[in-house]
Amino acid sequence: MTTRENVRRRVWQARLLVIALLLGLIALQTFGSGLGVPQELLKSTALAGLGVAVLYLYRTPCLNCRRPLGLFAFRITGAYRQRPNEAAPHCPHCDASVDRNFPPSPR
Repeated sequence: MTTRENVRRRVWQARLLVIALLLGLIALQTFGSGLGVPQELLKSTALAGLGVAVLYLYRTPCLNCRRPLGLFAFRITGAYRQRPNEAAPHCPHCDASVDRNFPPSPR
C-alpha cells in the first residue's frame, strides 16, 4: 500500500463518519423533538464531528516514518492540483515518496 492509497482510504472513512453523523443528527432532529433535545446540542455535535474528521485526516501517518503528515495529507488528496512537470509529493519528515509501496505493517 502506498501513502497516497492510505490517505485516500482515510478520506473515505472520514466522509462516511460525517455522513453517518449528519444522518443521525437529522433523524434525531426530525423524530427526537418529543425527547426535548436542545438545538444547541445538535449544532455543537455536528461541529465536533466535523472537527474529529479533519483531525483524523490531519493525523494520517507516513507509512515509512509513522509521523503524522499534517496539512500535507490534504495536498495528497487532490485539494491541491499538482502541475504536470512537478515531481510526486514526498513526506515532509523522511522524504519518502507518497507513491512508494510499503509492506503491510504487522498488527
